[in-house]
Amino acid sequence: MKNSFRIVPMLLGLAGMALCSAGFAQSEADRMTALKAKLTAMADETEYVEAITKIQRLGRAFGYYTDKGYFGEAADLFTDNATFQWGMDGVYKGKARIKELLTRQGGGSMKEVAGLPFGRLNLRMQLQPLVTVAKDGRTASARWREWGLLGEYKKAAFWGDAVIEDSYVKENGVWKISARRYYQNFEAPYQGGWAKMQ
Repeated sequence: MKNSFRIVPMLLGLAGMALCSAGFAQSEADRMTALKAKLTAMADETEYVEAITKIQRLGRAFGYYTDKGYFGEAADLFTDNATFQWGMDGVYKGKARIKELLTRQGGGSMKEVAGLPFGRLNLRMQLQPLVTVAKDGRTASARWREWGLLGEYKKAAFWGDAVIEDSYVKENGVWKISARRYYQNFEAPYQGGWAKMQ
């Protein structure tokens, strides 16, 4: 009889310990699940921010290449079947046609010579990027503002302003422009500026 009184508390104690262990194991599993979910969310956010950064760099690379007259390099930032709509001038499709457009608009040579002719100014600053990355992480869009200082030594100089709307696609881990729409707001003489347009 005395032994029974000893066994019962021991059994109750063991049962209590088992319940505590089960509760601890359950809360530990819940914590691990929550931690994994948090890590996944952080990885997704990091990928999103990296995509925005890479797309902004892509836009600035385009500006640099067109500033310096490297129109072939600028065209290489587009996909093979990309389109470029330049205002009412039409839609240019493919890298070769885009290079032709950029060369003509930038005042470069149609020959296979990189760089701008002597005295040509073609500063096209890519500003105020507003980038949106799709949930799939494979496509994106952006809106840019271009501010230009354009001209030719001892001939003419102009201010320019335009809005650019881009579509992007990620090809083999690299972001490229798949479509660009270029809307020029104005081009005004440097002397007197855009106030002369009123």
